Amino acid sequence: MRTALSIAGSDPSGGAGIQADIKTMTANGVYAMTAVTALTAQNTVGVSGIFEVSPEFAGEQLDRVFEDIFPDAVKIGMVSSAQITRVIAEKLKKYNAKNIVLDTVMVATSGAKLISDEAIEALKTELIPLADIITPNIPEAEVLSGMKIASAEDMELAAEEIFRKYGCAVLLKGGHQLNDANDLLFGDGIKKWYNGRRIDNPNTHGTGCTLSSAIASNLAKGFDIDEAVERAKKYISGALGAMLDLGRGSGPMDHTFAIENEFTAERNKKMREYSTQMEAAKKGIITPEMKIVAEKEYISPEELRELVAKGEVAIPCNINHKAISPEGVGTKMRTKINVNLGISGDAQNYDKEMQKVELAHKFGAEAIMDLSNYGKTNTFRRQLIEKSPAMIGTVPMYDAIGYLEKDLLDITAEDFLKVVRAHAEEGVDFMTIHAGINRRAVEAFRREGRKMNIVSRGGSLLFAWMMMTGNENPFYEHYDEVLEILREFDVTISLGDALRPGCIDDATDAGQISELIELGALTLRAWEKDVQVMVEGPGHMAMNEIAANMTLQKRICHNAPFYVLGPLVTDIFPGYDHITTAIGGAIAAASGADFLCYVTPAEHLRLPDVDDVKEGIMASKIAAHAADIAKGVPHARDKDNAMAEARHKVDWDEMFKIAADPDKAREYFESTPPADRHTCSMCGKMCAVRTTNMILEGKTVEFCTEK
Repeated sequence: MRTALSIAGSDPSGGAGIQADIKTMTANGVYAMTAVTALTAQNTVGVSGIFEVSPEFAGEQLDRVFEDIFPDAVKIGMVSSAQITRVIAEKLKKYNAKNIVLDTVMVATSGAKLISDEAIEALKTELIPLADIITPNIPEAEVLSGMKIASAEDMELAAEEIFRKYGCAVLLKGGHQLNDANDLLFGDGIKKWYNGRRIDNPNTHGTGCTLSSAIASNLAKGFDIDEAVERAKKYISGALGAMLDLGRGSGPMDHTFAIENEFTAERNKKMREYSTQMEAAKKGIITPEMKIVAEKEYISPEELRELVAKGEVAIPCNINHKAISPEGVGTKMRTKINVNLGISGDAQNYDKEMQKVELAHKFGAEAIMDLSNYGKTNTFRRQLIEKSPAMIGTVPMYDAIGYLEKDLLDITAEDFLKVVRAHAEEGVDFMTIHAGINRRAVEAFRREGRKMNIVSRGGSLLFAWMMMTGNENPFYEHYDEVLEILREFDVTISLGDALRPGCIDDATDAGQISELIELGALTLRAWEKDVQVMVEGPGHMAMNEIAANMTLQKRICHNAPFYVLGPLVTDIFPGYDHITTAIGGAIAAASGADFLCYVTPAEHLRLPDVDDVKEGIMASKIAAHAADIAKGVPHARDKDNAMAEARHKVDWDEMFKIAADPDKAREYFESTPPADRHTCSMCGKMCAVRTTNMILEGKTVEFCTEK
């Protein structure tokens, strides 16, 4: 279970402070811990007394928490003492705390200071620079930015200035003083307005505490700042909208509304009325997951429901994967990418694999496949599922030998099904099942022959098992039993391409097409059981064959979502196969593929390291994004257009914010700094953009006379 720590004062009436934080964190599905900075005597009418803990005792509380149950996120509320502020900062740095959310309680909405000038200065110099995100109201933002805020435009300028000065994301709350309850999130590459309707509820005690602790809860669960804020905003709107009325003054919100409504009731309703997203869609039910995906993809929930019902979109979302941020794969969806990772017999460092997970999250990979194939892999997989908002996939065939502790020849069909069930129970969202390599497909493969034979690891193991035992593929023979397991946990079946080509000369041969025909039939059988399907596609393929293969797959597999590895368009660039894959992936996705599996520079050579993984992610992101532009996916061009505007203005800071990898872009620029900030070191003052801008502005362009 994910954990979050609240560092704040106590409110005996329960509406604010650590009491509100504990309820909020619990309602949002994380384990709450606290370090108390002050005891107060207060109720809904007002505060009559404050007893501040000593800085030493505040530090001792933090030591005890961090030494035992390390928090996945930290929320900091009101700290009235500069001395305690410094202790908190010292401890956060000592333990390298992460996901720090700071509610900058300094100034009331009336403009009155709530803490001393010394405490404000300590907050600005000690705590804010450590925060990942701060949540000031407008008067507090005025103090931090040094600017007067009277409009939405002022909010944007102030948030940008705070970000520039302190380096943390800013959620500037406009609901206190402007006409609408509109908040602005500004950060590294983020500028987003959250437009909300003002809720006519006088009971708003503890809204700041609640919002910041909800953000911390969602960061703890692995969501990025944008989505963490969006979820927190929805939660606080629900808590206010529940219209709880307690106390004689400004009463508390109903923090428990979500436990009763969104989480427990929705989950119980789901289990009563449908087992899978596809079953719900067929029954005309729009699930919470469909609503999230529809919002991400800029289509209506009803349109998405129809696509899920037809099988043209899959929403892989195991009922036991609590941290997931649902994604749609298929028709009218953005192209998604997957990151493969996992240990092997020669590389067994799980810490390094978790670093790769962090990279996948940082750069926005929608899926992660754990392909570990050595020893007991379930500990790592459970940590991955608990932590990751990305879809998690596995190949049970890889895990069978280690999980069962049996050699291949000793494994029975029933044993294979046990591994499938184990992965489903753990919370895996989609599983690659190589059910299409049956006796008919094997016959076609053996009859024609190949240069590279079978290059799919799972496919080769099944082929070997079939040949050694003389039995049919167990996943094909017991396909209905596999589907029953997957249906129980709403696991999407990713029908594996065991006979995918391993070199360009084997592409589109009898073995590949024979298996594809089997996969088309298996797709219909899965849909009959309300199990969502993705179909996996070819690995190595010349560029001129890619578009035809995409069309063929979509036709034979009834327009099911297509998940492709690559394709790699040439075989002679080991060390650069992330590039050969990006070329093929862009063509494939523009021609109909829905989901790209990344390839790293280490492909065909070794297990990728962290640097390889980053290169693979970025190459696949390029391919997916380029394809989305070509397909006309809604809003795909937005960032490209924003980059063009920034380049037109020669605004380097804005370019870095928009860039998919801001750190690398900035590093390259600053490695050879230009003499003139409005150019780069490539062209200097002969920059074409600079020259044209000057002429259009009526200026004279001179080089020899400029010094």
